[in-house]
Amino acid sequence: MSTPLAEAMLGAISEDPAIVTSWIRMYFRYFYNWLYERFGEHHGELSAVSYGTQTAGHRAFKRSLESLDRVLERFSSPIKRAAAFVAPASVVANPVMKALLPILEPVYLVLVRILEPVTEPLSKKLIDFVKRADPSIFDSPRKKGVRDAKDF
Repeated sequence: MSTPLAEAMLGAISEDPAIVTSWIRMYFRYFYNWLYERFGEHHGELSAVSYGTQTAGHRAFKRSLESLDRVLERFSSPIKRAAAFVAPASVVANPVMKALLPILEPVYLVLVRILEPVTEPLSKKLIDFVKRADPSIFDSPRKKGVRDAKDF
């Protein structure tokens, strides 16, 4: 799966680097909907936080993504060129991962055991952050002529 994923990501980034923040928002929005079972025709309960009410963390998240959008816009041209330059190399992603997996897997498993005491509380905070969020912070600001993750 590495090769098609890398090809798709690099292709999208070479067209519009701002797609990265759209993807971030999209995954948070999907996670929010999953938490509240808001998918398909069945819609679960809405968040207890009223729309328009955001915590300092939610405002910081929104400002961080807006800043990342500005950086991606400012450096759009070199990012597009870099993605287009690296894209042909994505065809070797599967063979490289197959070769590296025996080396990386034991290291990964050790890192998971070491980092779990730190990552577990962070994971719970992230879930709480999404659960209490006004879901509008996960919506991408639409710019004329710019594709959004929803468009794929």
